[in-house]
Amino acid sequence: MNNEPTNIIEPDGTEILQATPPPMEMAGGQIENLIRVAHEYPRSIQGFIDNATELACLDEETAASCFYSKPQAGGTITGPSVKLAQIVASCWKNLWVQCSPVAEDKRFVTVRATAWDLESNLCISFDVKRQITNRNGDTYADHMIATTTSAAASVAYRNAVLRLIPEALTRKITHQINSVIRGEERTLDERRGMMVQWFAAQGVDAARICANLEVDAVVDIGLDEFQILSGIRQSMKDGLPVDQIFPRSSTGENLSPRQALHLRAQSASEAVKNRIKDGLGGNDEQERDPDTNQIIPDHIGKGAQA
Repeated sequence: MNNEPTNIIEPDGTEILQATPPPMEMAGGQIENLIRVAHEYPRSIQGFIDNATELACLDEETAASCFYSKPQAGGTITGPSVKLAQIVASCWKNLWVQCSPVAEDKRFVTVRATAWDLESNLCISFDVKRQITNRNGDTYADHMIATTTSAAASVAYRNAVLRLIPEALTRKITHQINSVIRGEERTLDERRGMMVQWFAAQGVDAARICANLEVDAVVDIGLDEFQILSGIRQSMKDGLPVDQIFPRSSTGENLSPRQALHLRAQSASEAVKNRIKDGLGGNDEQERDPDTNQIIPDHIGKGAQA
């Protein structure tokens, strides 16, 4: 099979590199052999739950890495991380996963992950599209494109795996993970202090943490807030920019995600009003934040990474 990239010319003249991924299918005999082995050694559902839970709850740090937290739509969302997908994939057995770039142009790269359950013959693919231009609209350098592509592959891998494995099973695992992350009230003071120290080492002081969580002081950080902080720590380890998680106003004031969204909405509204006032019209297509769908004003940075 020919796997050479094929260039596609869009109606507007944009050239897209359509990179055909390596075929998941193999020679007929190899496929039959994999399926035969999968049927000869079927997975145990209870064994999967036990093994994945044991791995994910090996220690507090491993458990915390199974979730991420990031600001979105004026709040903070928490979800399963790539680390959790890797753990459950390794314990599910009879699973084939592949990630490959499938398209790239001057603005975006698209990566596809395909998860194939050899035992049930269920196959799920998931595409992730990421922007590869900076705030000035210039295409990233090659090493940054590679980094963005790798990050997109991780997200695609996570989504494909966690859509393939039934949520009814992973929910049992995440419940136990949450118990490890939250810990107990009697140990919260010590663990909270260690968490604040970790963020301080990353240049995030207690005031920014409290503003993000919308609490008055560190002592007000309870088990729920501690769980969010654990997810934020994992997101920072995965490369999410500090200023995106802990926003500040133009005057340097610490903001919560909700306050930051409100200010961005106000700025977007003012930008549109000014364009109308200047006779430039208000119906121009403007870039929107992919998480909040709010218009991104020029001074915030068009083309910035989400």
